[in-house]
Amino acid sequence: MNYEKIINLVESWIEKLIENPVILNHHLRTRDYLLILDSKVSIESQISALTYDIERQMEDKVPTPKNEKEYDEAYLINHGKNSAKYVINFLEENDLEIDFNKLSFLISNHEAGGNYETNLLRDADSLSFLEVVVEGFAKKYSKEFSRHKFKYMLERIENKKAKELAKPLFEEAMKLLD
Repeated sequence: MNYEKIINLVESWIEKLIENPVILNHHLRTRDYLLILDSKVSIESQISALTYDIERQMEDKVPTPKNEKEYDEAYLINHGKNSAKYVINFLEENDLEIDFNKLSFLISNHEAGGNYETNLLRDADSLSFLEVVVEGFAKKYSKEFSRHKFKYMLERIENKKAKELAKPLFEEAMKLLD
């Protein structure tokens, strides 16, 4: 199966799983931003950008802390590993041949980064968050916590091009809190 067919299959899968159109758009835009940052990233990176948070759509998921301020490294790693498990099971069921170890590493480390591809994935996630998710986030959480989250999403970006793209998105996000 060629890479385009694999991506189309993964997109169809997440479209069935993710009922919230904002969250679906967030995943799709994360992949778009990943390709904007590096158009030659691996198929595993592209799949990870589409699916990194998929376990949040599943019944058997890592319990989310009651307050997002309580998210810690252990939660984020378990969340990533659980997402990787679901994605790899789906791909194996469809006999797709990709580097499952690499895909698992990328999804498991999408929050922390750690190498070129996981850093790009984290940066693309932040860009997409700042573009797509901020409005709903600001409605759900306090101004103080939203301000903290928006700054965190901007500050964790390392890629120079991503930082340039993020600045106007961040400025618009902060206007929502005025």
